[in-house]
Amino acid sequence: MPGVFGYRMDTPDGGIYWGTMGRDPAWQTYIDNGRQGRAPTGFLRYNGGGNYAGGLVVLLGLWAAAQSFRRKDPAFPPAQRNWLWFWLAAAVVSLLLALGRFAPFYQLVYALPYFSTIRNPTKFLYLFGLALTVLFAYGADALVRRYLPPAPNRRGGFAAWWKQAGPFDKAWVYACGLVWVGSLLGWWAYAAHRDELLFYLQSSQIGSSPDTVATFAIQQVGWFVVVFFLAAGLLVLVISGAFAGRPLLAGGCLTVLLVADLTLANRPWVRFWDYQDKYATNPVVDLLRDKSYDHRVAIAPLDTTGRLALLAKLYQLEWLQHEFPYYNIHSFETVEMPRIPEDYSAFTKAINSTNGFGAWFHLVRAWHLEATRYVLAPASFAEFLQQQAYVGSDSVVPIAGFSLERKPGVRVAKRADQVTAVLNTNGPFAVFQLTGTLPRVKLYSRWQVTTNDADVLSQLFNPAFDPAASVFVAGGAPDCSATNAAQPAGTVDYVSYAPKDIVFNASAHVPSVLLLNDHFDPNWNVWVDRQPAKLLRCNFLMRGVQVPPGAHQIEFKFQPPTGWLPVTLAAEGLTVVVLLLLVISYRKDLAARAPATGNPAAGARAKARPQDSRKSAGGGRPVKR
Repeated sequence: MPGVFGYRMDTPDGGIYWGTMGRDPAWQTYIDNGRQGRAPTGFLRYNGGGNYAGGLVVLLGLWAAAQSFRRKDPAFPPAQRNWLWFWLAAAVVSLLLALGRFAPFYQLVYALPYFSTIRNPTKFLYLFGLALTVLFAYGADALVRRYLPPAPNRRGGFAAWWKQAGPFDKAWVYACGLVWVGSLLGWWAYAAHRDELLFYLQSSQIGSSPDTVATFAIQQVGWFVVVFFLAAGLLVLVISGAFAGRPLLAGGCLTVLLVADLTLANRPWVRFWDYQDKYATNPVVDLLRDKSYDHRVAIAPLDTTGRLALLAKLYQLEWLQHEFPYYNIHSFETVEMPRIPEDYSAFTKAINSTNGFGAWFHLVRAWHLEATRYVLAPASFAEFLQQQAYVGSDSVVPIAGFSLERKPGVRVAKRADQVTAVLNTNGPFAVFQLTGTLPRVKLYSRWQVTTNDADVLSQLFNPAFDPAASVFVAGGAPDCSATNAAQPAGTVDYVSYAPKDIVFNASAHVPSVLLLNDHFDPNWNVWVDRQPAKLLRCNFLMRGVQVPPGAHQIEFKFQPPTGWLPVTLAAEGLTVVVLLLLVISYRKDLAARAPATGNPAAGARAKARPQDSRKSAGGGRPVKR
């Protein structure tokens, strides 16, 4: 049933997601215990919408699967039946694995290599969807071959067919009828328990009107009853021979139902955007995108209510996910990271390793370390930070006040993308500049070589450590000398910046380490004066390279390994060759059998002529034909 649990988006008519997919197991324990004590902090709902293949697709796929077990008058030859069983097994296994902890099957494979990296077992529904599509194709093929050729002797309509129908066809009609009646009763029971549904929705923190959501869900079950009735009815009509000799009419009716069903299911997902309005800039965005490659932007994590909540929503839903990527603005926050690397996770835990005033110092230090120059916050943010431990009064400077207003032409703003930022000296918000943050790239004449990551994390968030004076290097570079440490390192400037290729010009006065405040990954390579150099992991999380004295050009380039690419290409090429050989072999086989299958009488005469000639030559009597 499409959307019966909503769509996890701001859809009309109660389409907001309210199911339990991705729920933290602690929530289930909390709910089962009557919601006693403190509520869990994990996800109450994580992912919504589910998969919907279409009522006709599922029904025809099940019909094909049932036909494959038919012993008398089978619809599939042995070769097709074996393949159909393979895809049926793939569908069943994938569906069982997709149940995750709700079935005992997933734990059997979870211990296998790489299976533990799958965050959500529902990903196996992708395989299930593929297998279901193949089953549907087999079912459509069997319908065309078996029931749509002309039937000139068919008379009497459905009643006559029912009298001579086989046990399988009758059993299928009865099963469809029972399922439809059960669905109808289920719809009635679901609607009759509306009060219980409302109570559940009110306790599920859905953030929308429970009454509207309940109405939407009950309507979706009703649509399933209608779609199933039409799909089962059309399939029975085709089986009964009502469309015999009229394949275009049958295909048209089935296609219209399929498209209408999927259109209804996908309608809430379709959104039309005016991209010029969606990505329209404003003064705050213009400020942040100036030389955006040289800094990052963050938002202060304050308790947000009222107008502050609107800023947080605008930042997280619109700017962070849409306008920042569009204008190449780099952010401190991560938009999406399905699999968090271990070093990034450890760094994040270090930020949150303390409470109270110390927590603000850790956060500001993380902003400094990650070259976060601008922070969006309430206008009173500077005064707030002055009260926090280890944060000086000159750490943040307001540079632009602003307020949030409706976009031109919008009478009532109901969504975050209907508001924009407008400069306002007395506005409730401001853009603050961090004066102590590190530049995106910097030369250091002083560095500390260490292989103890835990100690590095501890030192990075120690108030006694000055990140502007020294950098930690996780091996790969010799210790700097005491004389070298007292001298200025030099300067570095951008030549070009692209997400996977960054070039600098560096002028080092002494042997130095160049720190680039971007996430370290071993698939990055670095060249100094077009000569390969060793990539260094600096400050636990960032990357760098050692630079000798003098003027140099330094290039960082992301180059993931391509070792398996030739193997993949070779396998795809071999597949194409095998398919061509199969086609050629098949055509030759057809050509060899053509005389015998095309005109059997001609083949018989061709075989008989030599014998007739010998008899005639021997004086025998002519053979009558």
